[in-house]
Amino acid sequence: MNTEFAIKLDAVSFQYRRSDAKALSNINLRIRPGSFVGVIGPNGAGKSTLVSTFNRIVPKMFAGKLEGRISVFGQDIGECGVAEMVKNVGMVFQDFETQLFSTSVRQEAAFVMENLGMPREHMEKQITHWLDALGLSEFADCEPMELSGGRKQRLALASVLAADPKILILDEPTTDLDPVSARQLSVVLKKHSQAGETIICVTHDLESLIDADEIFIMNKGEIVDSGPPSKILADANHLTQLGLRPPQLSDVFSYLQLKDQYFTPAKAFAFLTESGYRLTPMPPVSSATKVAGQLLLRARDLSFGYRRDIEVLHKINLSVAAGEFVAILGQNGCGKTTLLRHLAGIEKPWSGRASIGKEDATQIPPEQLATQVGMIFQNPDHQIFCPSCLEEVAFGLRNIKTPEEEIEAIALEALRVVGLKNSADADPFAMTKGDRKKLAVASVLACRPRILLLDEPTTGLDAAEQQSMMEVIQKLVQTHHAVIFVTHCMDLAVKYADRFVVMAKGRIILDGDLSALVENEDIVKQADLLLPSATALGKLFGDVVRSPEQLTGRLKKGL
Repeated sequence: MNTEFAIKLDAVSFQYRRSDAKALSNINLRIRPGSFVGVIGPNGAGKSTLVSTFNRIVPKMFAGKLEGRISVFGQDIGECGVAEMVKNVGMVFQDFETQLFSTSVRQEAAFVMENLGMPREHMEKQITHWLDALGLSEFADCEPMELSGGRKQRLALASVLAADPKILILDEPTTDLDPVSARQLSVVLKKHSQAGETIICVTHDLESLIDADEIFIMNKGEIVDSGPPSKILADANHLTQLGLRPPQLSDVFSYLQLKDQYFTPAKAFAFLTESGYRLTPMPPVSSATKVAGQLLLRARDLSFGYRRDIEVLHKINLSVAAGEFVAILGQNGCGKTTLLRHLAGIEKPWSGRASIGKEDATQIPPEQLATQVGMIFQNPDHQIFCPSCLEEVAFGLRNIKTPEEEIEAIALEALRVVGLKNSADADPFAMTKGDRKKLAVASVLACRPRILLLDEPTTGLDAAEQQSMMEVIQKLVQTHHAVIFVTHCMDLAVKYADRFVVMAKGRIILDGDLSALVENEDIVKQADLLLPSATALGKLFGDVVRSPEQLTGRLKKGL
């Protein structure tokens, strides 16, 4: 068998059924065995479609017209079915929950291996190894749907990795992982490629590709550039123009017009200080203090568990006022989403109380509660069910007794705000996960609640869409709404939030501003967080910075 290339595409094009445009156009691609490859590009570029041709999911499960030739380890796969490809090509979907369906974590980890007819003894060893490696051993007998979002994503990874595919495709594998877990996964993937497996990673997290062998950039169905990370990730201007977010330190060095690239804060600090760069003091801050807004919600001594023997929240105390932008941070499974569900009145605590204003959140009628607090779930599919985007947004409006003659105008405006103004008649379940997330946000915004609870609001969005979403949210804060958002995206949390609530094992271990977060190394480590690279570099210079833009604005040479 010719194994010069693990995957080879010649003049491959694809057009989905009922689509007017090609999703892929004349793709020529070569991926060598044992390489760690990144595929990047804005949403709609064709990334997921491309990698889905490698295992015949496209066109077998997503119908359309496929042209050109695709070979895997020298074999033309044009006549193969999806089941034939599983032995060689494993895939974790962007919407990873769709591939979990077993009744226990252990059975889920075994599923692919069972279908490949692997010996039971080998299966047991693989299950034990991968559940342990991905921090899931203690949940082996739990139902997958009981896990947190991040643990579900790890389980999807475990079930595929356990089968030892020669080629592993990961479509946005770190979206729901805490920062430390995401970086650990990058190390694991690199080791697997060094051991001979071919790793193909589609991601918006460009920093996770620093150790890749090659990166392909896609745009409008075409591969527009490729090369090693030293070439692709260093060109911050090009990445930004494509709507991507460059690694923060690449952004810094490009702004300073420095050709050298140092992708770790420590190395960047050493180079910059040796080159004579210093951080200028922050401009004087106005003596006027921020006036506390009206207290909108409060949790007092809140404790809860989904099982009587396992406590998920322990004596949580939290108060949030109008005009606050609060980020809730912490490792997978620490209770962040569960806390949001209590603040939204969805869960009833074991003890303590969550209040909206002066009322118990669980006692407020749903139609009244929706006008006071809105929650966007981590998985948008848990709150979307109507056949069109317009009907989805209108559903909530009707339930809060909005006059019928006003509903369409309000719904269309909400869709416009989130960037879906041309999708009113679209079927939500034919849209990308990122667009479904935007739809969920629109349906909540339309009801005009004073309090917004956002669980991973930027999942599935590219950099330009993330910025647009965060700017919408920031405007709400400026108009005296209270916003609480759970996120693993530390870049966005540090850039936009003015208050940080850090959780670990069901407890709040820090509640303060950015300075408090940056200065408490033990807290950051305990919660499996990583400071954004620009913030970490700023700390080495002895100050607190929120973003690459803020850092480069203060770095001066020869002071």
